[in-house]
Amino acid sequence: MNFTYFVKRPQKTEVPQPKEVALERLASEGIDYIVDDAETPVTIGHCMKGPEGYAGALIRVPHLDAGNQPVIATYDEAKQVWQRLADGVWLGMDKANRPTPNTLCRKSQVPGHMVQLNDGKLWHIPVARAFPTGSRLPQVMIFNQKTGQLEYSVKQEYMNLYAMGEQVHEQFIGKMAEVANALEAGNGNQQIEMNLCDKDLWLIGKEALKLNYRIDIAEINMLQLFDTQSTLFDVAMAIIDWPSMLAFFRAEKKTT
Repeated sequence: MNFTYFVKRPQKTEVPQPKEVALERLASEGIDYIVDDAETPVTIGHCMKGPEGYAGALIRVPHLDAGNQPVIATYDEAKQVWQRLADGVWLGMDKANRPTPNTLCRKSQVPGHMVQLNDGKLWHIPVARAFPTGSRLPQVMIFNQKTGQLEYSVKQEYMNLYAMGEQVHEQFIGKMAEVANALEAGNGNQQIEMNLCDKDLWLIGKEALKLNYRIDIAEINMLQLFDTQSTLFDVAMAIIDWPSMLAFFRAEKKTT
């Protein structure tokens, strides 16, 4: 199942909103991340009594039924939970059929590592800062006419996560001796403390999830994906390609 977005019908009109109008209303509130591009399938349903009793449109990137047909969203207050996002806009979720990584994944995935979050499911976290150098985020290639060499630069729309990855990496680099000692002691899963507060780690996790999934703050909150245990740390470490580093250090340890 996917999230459902309710857009209140404008006052003084009895005509249901076209899909394009409802999507424009969502985009005006910054909720344009629910579609990848113009080809993303979107269904629209209409109800006369939705959240807070308003009439409006129900927008959803559909899942398919047993007959491989898109399931159009309906409003059922008893079976759903709703949250007001903005004036005339609500986010809804079925209580018994919560959205999953499979239903929320974007058409194109940035390479990374699988991390189990607080919902118990594995989410694909993109690598912003690859080991030993570089990034797996999409890049542009520029031919330097002076040097005759190709230069790579992370695309502008991915720079926010790239900068966050560099921030985490800088914190981690200073702990390399600590990591080596932990490996020598046979504790390869030891968590490395970083000078980043929970809020910083939460926002880093949010940026990472946004790249591979059609979600943002409200959806992450509704799914309660992050907890105070290890999920945020695990996401931060996946962003800097820690699984690849760990595999390298373990291989090096075996040869010494």
